[in-house]
Amino acid sequence: GDDGINAEIAMNACELINPDKDRKLTCHIHIYDRELCTLLKERISSTDDSSSCTLHFFNIFDSGAKALLKEYPPYSDRCPVPHMLVVGVGRMGESLVIHAARDWHTRHSGTGKRMRVTLVDKKADLKRESLYLRYPDLENSWELTARQTDVSSPEFQSGKFLFDAQSRCDVTIVYICLDNDSFGLAVGLTLHKRIKDRNIPIVVRMTQDAGLAKLLRGVNGKNNFKNLHAFGLLDHLQAQL
Repeated sequence: GDDGINAEIAMNACELINPDKDRKLTCHIHIYDRELCTLLKERISSTDDSSSCTLHFFNIFDSGAKALLKEYPPYSDRCPVPHMLVVGVGRMGESLVIHAARDWHTRHSGTGKRMRVTLVDKKADLKRESLYLRYPDLENSWELTARQTDVSSPEFQSGKFLFDAQSRCDVTIVYICLDNDSFGLAVGLTLHKRIKDRNIPIVVRMTQDAGLAKLLRGVNGKNNFKNLHAFGLLDHLQAQL
């Protein structure tokens, strides 16, 4: 949980390795701050080949967002221009939005089309403004809408924000990125009840594919809740490492 301590542990471990012996230590260092992690990857991704220690920096939310988008992409042939709904814009939610927009930019920069992203968070207005200020290169790739609301509020529970005056819902996929597995699943079930007949995928970020995530898969791997999916963050990260 502390970037400085993680880095210090890695450097201490490297100093313990005897460079005269034929062995090499690889250190994977978690950096909680996503932007700092990116900078460290660029500057100190590894030491030179003659060193007895190799450093690799990673951020669980950044890596997790990439894996989540790969498994549950926001667009397809059926849905060429996506409208993502992201519930909870913390570190995971923010990384998800940024990587989706960058991928969209790579694929569609010449078309002039922008992907739509609705941010649902208690501080959604501030999050939206921060994203626009920090990533001006993505201005032509995304259209961010803020829904500043508490997911525990009656307003959110009613699900009215999903529909326009004609009861139309143009959201194409929902990502729930809350820190608490139980709460995240409860929010997923709430939204599932509102849009279960509209064939809109709802993906809940969970800590692991065990525990509550197993409820969605049901007996013999059969999903008991159509279009509601659990994504085990730590399991996917472990597979990458």
